[in-house]
Amino acid sequence: MAQNKKTLWPYGIAFSIVAIIAACVATIIFSLDYPVHSDNFYFDKYQKVDENYNEIQLKQQNFEKKYEVNFEISNPQNTEKFTLNLPIKAKNNAKFDKISAEILLTRPDSTTYDKRLNTQFLDGALRSENFSIEKLGRWQVMAKISDSIDTGFYKFEFNATKTTSGIYDLQILEGGCK
Repeated sequence: MAQNKKTLWPYGIAFSIVAIIAACVATIIFSLDYPVHSDNFYFDKYQKVDENYNEIQLKQQNFEKKYEVNFEISNPQNTEKFTLNLPIKAKNNAKFDKISAEILLTRPDSTTYDKRLNTQFLDGALRSENFSIEKLGRWQVMAKISDSIDTGFYKFEFNATKTTSGIYDLQILEGGCK
């Protein structure tokens, strides 16, 4: 009498291969719905930052030895227009040598609301043009501040809310160098 034993392991292998392919397809479809936004902290492409990272960090350290940068945000007329102030204090008798800056106002989760702010260096502080907040929630101010030799990179965060009277209120969350 011959017994017909069926083995199921070939079906298990085939099912595993189909499941792996389905998981790969699902991962690709899911990742297309949630794109990765690049980090603009160094105001440059990733490849260029990667190539010069040690030099960037050295210039950051030198900048921090010469200057102290703070963060203030003001709303003078209680309107929807704000002004950004970055007071810069010189340390160890360092001289302000042609201070220039690039300022980016952005949301941490999207580049949709990005704004480059024009600034002027007046009375020891970088002052931005007036800007408005288009959406309530968490915002970031990224700054690249340079003198003629060194460069400092800073990131400051604040939360924008509206009071019951309809006035915008901005609370500073954190700040400083990254």
